[in-house]
Amino acid sequence: MSTSLPKLQILLNDMLVNARAKRTQQNLNMSFGEKDYITLLDVKARFSEIWNDRNMFMTIDELNKENAGDFLMENAIFYFFMRTIQIKDSDFFKLESNQLKELIFKTIGYIHSNALMDESLKREREYFDNETSEGNKLEIEAFYQLLKAKMPKEEYYDYALGFYVAFASKYMEKKNPYWYLNFKSIIDYVGNARNPEKFSVLVNEIIVKYFYLFCDLKTIDKKFMHTELELTERRIFNLKLREKVLSCWSIKDIYDMVCIDCLVRDDVKQNILEELMAKVFYNEYSISYSLQSNRTAVKEANEFWKSNLFKDKILKNDIIGFSRDDYYTTPYQLFNAVFYVFKEDFNQNPGIIACLYLLSTEMDADSFFSFFSLEKEDEKDGKLTNHYLRKIDDTLKQESIINHNLEIRGERGKNYRRYHDIFSGYKDAIKKGKTEECLKLQQEKQDLELGVNRNFDLKRDLLQRFLWFTIVFKCGLFYDNDEDVYKINSDRDKMLIPFCNGMIGNEYANIKYVNVNFNSILKKIGVENEIDLFIDKVKDYRSIVLLVYNLSRAEFNSREFLINEINSIKKIQEEKLHVDLKDVPRGEKFQAKAEEIKEYNKVSKRNLEKLKKIDCGFKLNSFSQSFYPFSASSFHSKEIWLKGNKQGLFSFGFEHRVDCKLIWETDNEYSDGELNWRVINERGLTTRYLYRDRNSYSHHSDHSSVNALMKPQNWANLLRALAYYYLLLRCRFWSERICYREGYNIQEDDTFFQNLFLQSEVEDIYNILVSLVQESAGVIISKPPVIFDENKYDETCGKDASTVDDLLTYIEQHGAKKIKISYSEIPEKLDSNYEIFEMRLERLLKIMFMVNDFDPVDQKHSVKFMDFYSQYNTEISIYLIYMAFAMNYCDDVKVDSL
Repeated sequence: MSTSLPKLQILLNDMLVNARAKRTQQNLNMSFGEKDYITLLDVKARFSEIWNDRNMFMTIDELNKENAGDFLMENAIFYFFMRTIQIKDSDFFKLESNQLKELIFKTIGYIHSNALMDESLKREREYFDNETSEGNKLEIEAFYQLLKAKMPKEEYYDYALGFYVAFASKYMEKKNPYWYLNFKSIIDYVGNARNPEKFSVLVNEIIVKYFYLFCDLKTIDKKFMHTELELTERRIFNLKLREKVLSCWSIKDIYDMVCIDCLVRDDVKQNILEELMAKVFYNEYSISYSLQSNRTAVKEANEFWKSNLFKDKILKNDIIGFSRDDYYTTPYQLFNAVFYVFKEDFNQNPGIIACLYLLSTEMDADSFFSFFSLEKEDEKDGKLTNHYLRKIDDTLKQESIINHNLEIRGERGKNYRRYHDIFSGYKDAIKKGKTEECLKLQQEKQDLELGVNRNFDLKRDLLQRFLWFTIVFKCGLFYDNDEDVYKINSDRDKMLIPFCNGMIGNEYANIKYVNVNFNSILKKIGVENEIDLFIDKVKDYRSIVLLVYNLSRAEFNSREFLINEINSIKKIQEEKLHVDLKDVPRGEKFQAKAEEIKEYNKVSKRNLEKLKKIDCGFKLNSFSQSFYPFSASSFHSKEIWLKGNKQGLFSFGFEHRVDCKLIWETDNEYSDGELNWRVINERGLTTRYLYRDRNSYSHHSDHSSVNALMKPQNWANLLRALAYYYLLLRCRFWSERICYREGYNIQEDDTFFQNLFLQSEVEDIYNILVSLVQESAGVIISKPPVIFDENKYDETCGKDASTVDDLLTYIEQHGAKKIKISYSEIPEKLDSNYEIFEMRLERLLKIMFMVNDFDPVDQKHSVKFMDFYSQYNTEISIYLIYMAFAMNYCDDVKVDSL
């Protein structure tokens, strides 16, 4: 093997790290001496030196079976280096590269005629026949021709040769794959980058597919692409996605090609793309401004101030200094730079938009809102802007006066001025900045007169695309009850794949395509309504910016941002659709106020009907609760594991279906101007309200329904709630598990046993309460009401089976007018465990109303479930997107006049 190849490998390494060297303003141990970075001219000079100093090549006559691989290798590597430089300078080593091309082709002919490839190459041919996409079909056909020692078309030769040497490194009789791996980046680059448009398509396609794989990771604590890249790569390897999905290239391969392209073409777009990929995929920093040139001046300034002003004082610290030597590019700065470089080419760069989306997850709220703000000024704001710009001229004049006065003071004044100039020598830059800002304002004024806003339209378009990426990201967190959820064609994959295809094919820029796919997801989670996600139609643009910001945050802190979004939508609801009813004052002096409140209440009732249509809710098919004794570790013993039940008994908790809505006032019902708590409580037993969960999580507040029913004066509503919950346990919850578990042995579902346990507990507490009420009312009913009446259940077609109303009627006719009871003072004759009755009642109510009552002190008897916001992140996020847009369209909702 030639000694030239190690030198070429060092040169290639310099080319690969050069982009990082420029970005970080550091010399990364390159072989070019003290240079911080290199140019294409440096590469040409070094390559020419290596070419001239190379060992004498073998001739074609010296080929044999032992040296054919090395001969092909060396010629191919030199050829690819020449072709790389020729992308920019077509005349560079033109004659030599044609000679090498001819020599390489003769070598391929020798390999083919002597059958030096082994039979396994046929399997590669079969793979390409089955898997090759239409996008590179001509290139693969050229590779087939080269395998048969036929010269392909000139435009496809480099691509075909790259594939050929890759397979030759694996299938030659004398295998030597390492040389190929060491030079793979430049081989890939020559084959793909000669056509900038095709190269851009390849880069964007691989980035989009990595974004898809990142979203599809089966985890609920994803952070950023760079933190999960290793896991993503491992999944690609395990599922053999490199060849099937990624066209044989990893993101590292693509990044290396971009680094080489930065050196060869060296334009703004390629450099900013490299910086973007380095940040998103590898979390590498870049220097926006270095203070290296100012360090010496700052040091001298400190010495001057100390020696002239503070001669008699000991100063431990410098007066003038900086907390850091370099200013790093912030995510916001990089985001802005990428936007302004690529803003006219978004349709052709879905991968770059995906990177921007991932980068935006590292931006703080102020930066995110600053970028997507409207940036429109009214007349007063325009005057204020002009005032500040004119103030710059006054400040510059004042600075000139200060410097002139310093010069008059002689030598001492000159010394002062010298160090003053360290921080005042930017007049030209300030004047230039002011001129640019004035021109920008003038252009904005002209655009406003013409009715256009170019930058805002582009930013709004970007926000529309970000909304799509947010949906994709949230769908990646979806866990349905399909037992094949990890396999291809599961419901989860059916949700994600259309979104990935939409990004690659740019269909996601079509709002009709967006709406069709999003509304199909709404239907999947049980939302009855459809919604239009076209941002141009919304009335409150800021609410959509806040929506995208909150839902795009990394998963390790997404719960807090989901709550932020819930708060935002609730605030909009209170402003646009108030539903509270106020008390109407009486008396003639309050007549005007009474009329005003009556009108307010009339609007509230109409708003409530609108809210019921808008906040229609979504469904969770397997909401799970965990409570003692079934949460105890005793049910996860070794004996259970030995029997093959790896989860253990009751590991999934008590499962049943629930509806979820955002605002609890949605289900308010009124009867004679008062809230109908019977209906409200019944709906609360089958519905979770996100805003109520928010209260529990952020304020640790108690559940309002539980608190209300624990008050003794509400005993009638408590009995009704217990009876209705018993009906749910015995009928609805029971039957839905049978339907859900159709085809399974019913005894294999431990939810049924927990159901029977709860039925027994509810009935026991109900009977004690009925006896307590009778005793307190001073009545004895010969046949006390039962919790479940079969006849009434049949008469109402399963809607009601309670006889509580019969008890209330009898007490009203025969009992005391006022009934005073206490749950903490239950007579022993009614309950032998009377001292714990109140605790039992409260705990049961928390189970009934699905309260997450995790108590770190009393964990044993806590009622808890999995983190609601993490377990159902997808469904909650999708519903919040729907609600944010629906609240923007609330004025268009039609209701019957009241």
